[in-house]
This record gives sequence, C-alpha cells and structure tokens, in this order.
Amino acid sequence: MSGTIQSCGFCPQLCRHLCPVAVATGREAATPPKIMAALMLADRGRIPPDDAAVAATLCTDCGACERHCKYSVPVPALLAQARQRYPLPVTAAALAEIEGDGELVALHCDERSWGPSLAEALAAPVAVLSTSDHLGRALLDHPADAAPHLARLQAACRGRRVVTTCSRCAAVLEAAKVSWLRIETLLPLEWRGPVHACREDGLGTGTPLEHAPTCCGAHGPLPVHHPELAADVARDAARLLPDETVATGDSTCRTALRRAGADVRDPIDLILGLQPDPERT
Repeated sequence: MSGTIQSCGFCPQLCRHLCPVAVATGREAATPPKIMAALMLADRGRIPPDDAAVAATLCTDCGACERHCKYSVPVPALLAQARQRYPLPVTAAALAEIEGDGELVALHCDERSWGPSLAEALAAPVAVLSTSDHLGRALLDHPADAAPHLARLQAACRGRRVVTTCSRCAAVLEAAKVSWLRIETLLPLEWRGPVHACREDGLGTGTPLEHAPTCCGAHGPLPVHHPELAADVARDAARLLPDETVATGDSTCRTALRRAGADVRDPIDLILGLQPDPERT
C-alpha cells in the first residue's frame, strides 16, 4: 500500500482536472497527488497525523481519479484505509424508533415526509424511520465504532424492507445487512425530461444528460468534515446542468444540487407530485 501511495504522491498531477473537489475549490491540497503526498509524509512521521486526517477527508469517493489513472491507483480505497489510520472524530445520532406497521419502512432522511404518500400509492401500510444523519453514515470509516450501531440497526429492521432513494443511507443499510429497495422498484415513475445519473443511479426513464457533472459534493467524507467545500462542489456541478428541471435517482444528489440553486427532482418528489418550477420551464 505504501508503494502505491508513494507512486501517487510523486505523480505530476495528471488527474487534478478531473477531481471535483480540486476543480471546485481551487485548493492545491485537495488534488489527489497532494493528498497522497500528505499521507506518505504522515506515515514517515514527517507531518502531524492531524494533517493526514484532514487530507484523507478531502474526497467525495467519485472515483474519477482512479478511472483516469494509467495505473488504476485505487485512490478512494486507499483514502478509506487512511481514514482508519488517521481518524477524525465523528458521532452518530441515536437510532429513532420505527413508527407504524407494515413490512415496508419509508426512510425519511431530509425534510420531506413521504411515507404516507407511498402507503396511499401502494394501498398498503408503510412504517416510517426518520434519521438526521443518514443513519450515521460517517461511522462507516470507523469499523469498531460502527459495529454496535449497525447491529442495533439490523435488529430494529429485522423482518422488514427499508425503502430509500439516498445512497448515503443505502451504504449503511448494506453494511448492516438490512434488506432495502428503491421507490422505483415499487411504483412506475413517469419522467420524460433530462436525467442526471448520479453514481450511475438513474430513474430508468427520461433522457440521460450527455455532459453531466462528475460529482455533486454530497458523497464520501467531504460533506461530513468539510461542508463548506462540499457546497462549493455542488455549486460547480449545478452550473453544468441545463437550465431546466432535471431528475436524478439519488436524493443525496438532489438535495445538494437544489441547495446550490439547481432545479432537481428525485423519485420522492415525483410521488409527492412536486411540479417543475414554472420560471425554469
């Protein structure tokens, strides 16, 4: 691993133009080679561990650098390992109780309460689980701390299937081995406009964007530890979207881009019947 970090740290930054964090923020320290150089120096005791911890969180896990790299250096995986060696403190909110009956559980992870709409559309009871921190997604970089949290989540959801459109929440559900599914597997969604397939999560309908942004800044450790930089990435991504309503399959991406001023919808918006902004159509 150290050899891979070393080779990346001495690279002439051939991937910096593809890194959404480096491009949006203009920070030299956010380029993949500079991040790797910081880890290399920390491993050699040349810089404080805290500096390496910060460097390892300047990432959205988009994988653009790895895909572009001639040697396919697994930068996101190496950074995930580095965050375990040089952890920044994280906390997770206590898991809420699941409210209501039903095999299906609507996971509310933002301001929208859509469980009742799903129950009405399916003509079946749907329970609700609310979370303010994407089910403690930040803990996944800390396996020892995550283990009891994931065990509690697994026990709470046993025998039920969780419905979500959020990739951050889905990552926690998978780590906890909880059965989950997307809204569009339960209901037909009609969307004929442009679609931004964030992390390859499209809607299965609509027209994919030809020149979509690399990342909206809402993924990986960046929004947890550097929310102001994540907002810069989202604003940069929003500028690349067409001046019309765009749909995405990932509610994490939807929320980040809407906060950046873009008119973006996701499956939850579609079942709630939210219409495009009239001034933008």
